[in-house]
Amino acid sequence: MNRSYIHAGYLTLPVYVPVPNPFVVAVQARPHLFRFYGPRNPATLPVPPAAAPTPASDDVPPGSRFNGGLPPETLYLYPIKHTTIHVFRGDFDPLAEPLSEFSCWALKVPITLTVSELIYQLGARTGGDDKCGVTEFFEIGDGSWAEGVSIFQIHDQKSQTLVDIGWNETRGTTQEPVWLKLHKG
Repeated sequence: MNRSYIHAGYLTLPVYVPVPNPFVVAVQARPHLFRFYGPRNPATLPVPPAAAPTPASDDVPPGSRFNGGLPPETLYLYPIKHTTIHVFRGDFDPLAEPLSEFSCWALKVPITLTVSELIYQLGARTGGDDKCGVTEFFEIGDGSWAEGVSIFQIHDQKSQTLVDIGWNETRGTTQEPVWLKLHKG
């Protein structure tokens, strides 16, 4: 409130005129967080941090980031148990090219994920259910590989979780790591 005076002849009366509050309190997504920005002046308001650049779609699997990111002040609770999965990048075939150099994605994946969700999140989204899938490989030494289980979107095993398949939190620590080849169709 701002005090003003009205002069009416011989009488001067104080009049209180409401004035907009020059201060702003912003309530964020978490109810316990309050920010006092001070006077309502755009030049003095804090500038939000610039968004981190997103890697090119070729560099990471599509499911490794949130589409559009998380809203400001939003946190994500990660599942407790994970396994580490290595996915061969490109057209590398471990059986055909056993001693070749290759690159792979190393991913921490919740063991509660189904195989179908894993296939989709890795980027096998087109080509039909009989062509989208993963094949597990085992290192047998000296740059040689052995082929393990193959699961495609048409198989019944696609609805099992990673822990049901045997890809649990001990893989890559006390047991051999999980190596997968993605079939995109």
